[in-house]
Amino acid sequence: MYVCIDTREQDRKYQALNYYQNQEEINLAYTGTLPTGDYLFYTNKNKSNEGVVFEYKTIEDFIGSIIDNRVFNQAVDQNLEFTWHYVILVGTNEEKESALHDEFTQKEFNGAIDSLNTITTVVYADTQNEAFYRMLNMSMKCLDGRMMVKRFPKKYPNPAFCYLDYCCYGIGYEKADNIISHLHLQNLDDLLKLTHDKLVEVPGIGDKTATLLLEKIRKDKEFLEDDPNQTLLI
Repeated sequence: MYVCIDTREQDRKYQALNYYQNQEEINLAYTGTLPTGDYLFYTNKNKSNEGVVFEYKTIEDFIGSIIDNRVFNQAVDQNLEFTWHYVILVGTNEEKESALHDEFTQKEFNGAIDSLNTITTVVYADTQNEAFYRMLNMSMKCLDGRMMVKRFPKKYPNPAFCYLDYCCYGIGYEKADNIISHLHLQNLDDLLKLTHDKLVEVPGIGDKTATLLLEKIRKDKEFLEDDPNQTLLI
C-alpha cells in the first residue's frame, strides 16, 4: 500500500512520514500535492483515484472551516474525486469544549457533523497517532474489500457498548465500559431508558457529558428503536 501526504500538511507531514515509514503495511510513504484531502492511501499506482482519502482536521481548524464553509467544499470535492473519502476529526472532548464559544455553540457543532455525514463520513480520534492508526486501518479494510465493521473485545458483543464507544463523540472505550458495567446495559433499548440522574452516578460521567449523551440518544431514537440488538457497522 502507498500513502501520499499532502505537502500542505506543514510540520505534521514529517510526523506522518515517520509514522507510516515504520508500518509494515506501507510500501512507500511520500509527500506530494493532492487534488483534495490531506492523506491518500492506494494500492494501484495507475488508479490512485480508487484510493482512500482523508481530510485531517484538528478541533480548532474544524470549527474555523465550518464557519467559512471550507470543510463542506472539501468534502464535496473528495466525494467527486475518490472512491472512499472521510473527514478525520482529531481532538479530545475537552479540547472541543474549550474551543466552543458564544458565536459557535455545541448545537452548531453537532449540526455541522450531521450535514457533513450526508456528503462523506466523519471519524474521530483523540490524538494524532490515533488518527494515523485509524486512517491506515480503515484504508486497509476499504482496499481489501472488507466490510467496515468496528472490532470490539470479546467481552463486548454488546450493541449498547458499540454505540457508546464508536457513535458518541467524547465517550470512548473507558467511559463506555464504565456506563455499561455500572448500569448493566445489555442492548440499544436499554440506552433509550437512560436518565440524567442515572448517568451522573457513573464514575467519570459529569453533568455536561450526561446531557450531551442524552441529546445524542434522543436524536438517534428512531435508529436505536429499529432493532435493539442490531450490529453497528462503520
